[in-house]
Amino acid sequence: MRAAWLRFPAVMLESLDQIYERVSESRYRYESGGGSFAAMLETNAVGFVTQYPGLWQLEEAG
Repeated sequence: MRAAWLRFPAVMLESLDQIYERVSESRYRYESGGGSFAAMLETNAVGFVTQYPGLWQLEEAG
């Protein structure tokens, strides 16, 4: 999949090729930068990402 990456502070728009591989019902392996970056993403029952290791995770309302 190709996405757009907006770089700051230069405000330059760049193309970013991404790969998503489903490894289980709720987990996807994400890769970008030709393999220079990879992460295992966790999703909920409707497919929204709930955990992006090292960057953020969903907090339950309460």
